[in-house]
Amino acid sequence: FFVVRFQKMANLINTSHTGYVKDVQFNHDGQRLATCSADSRPRIEVYDKDNAGQWTIRHLPWSAHEQTINKLCWAHPRFGQIIASCSDDTSVEIWEELDAISGSQPKWHKRATLSDARKPIKDVAFCPSHLGL
Repeated sequence: FFVVRFQKMANLINTSHTGYVKDVQFNHDGQRLATCSADSRPRIEVYDKDNAGQWTIRHLPWSAHEQTINKLCWAHPRFGQIIASCSDDTSVEIWEELDAISGSQPKWHKRATLSDARKPIKDVAFCPSHLGL
């Protein structure tokens, strides 16, 4: 037997999503999280955990797909800050966070689109890091 102790169980995070939140994914060290939703403007939001344990949005949410975003996945951090998203619009998008230039906020840029599916895509995942990205 073992006992797991939690210092703080949960924090309420106010998102700007207007529909159901479809997925919440923590990055590998648990200091960042990404959310996606089923609303009229399918967007991804990324939050960072501050020193006080509060979640704050670091980036402006960005429109990632034409229809509901179903699932998100963080790549292993050895490849950088990369998120994959899949959607009812039959596509998978790969996003990379690029560093800020001259004092502006870092931004997420689309690096690839996979769009050969004929039906909505409900799940996405990266392979184990030892196999590459």
